[in-house]
Amino acid sequence: MSCPVFPRPGLILTAPGWHAADAEDFADTVGAIRRGMDSQVSDGVQRALGRPARDFTEFVKAVVAAGGWNS
Repeated sequence: MSCPVFPRPGLILTAPGWHAADAEDFADTVGAIRRGMDSQVSDGVQRALGRPARDFTEFVKAVVAAGGWNS
């Protein structure tokens, strides 16, 4: 994977201590997502949980209402 700003994006992750192979694998995965190659909607949540997916905002509201982030 290559981009004009960072010819080898995975190398940026090696500075904080990632192993080079892990950084390259992660960069390849994120690069595909950033290019929209994983933009199709699927029914994975419905199949896994038996209910439709919900908006992340709804999830956060439910967790906050349940006191999930109170310390």
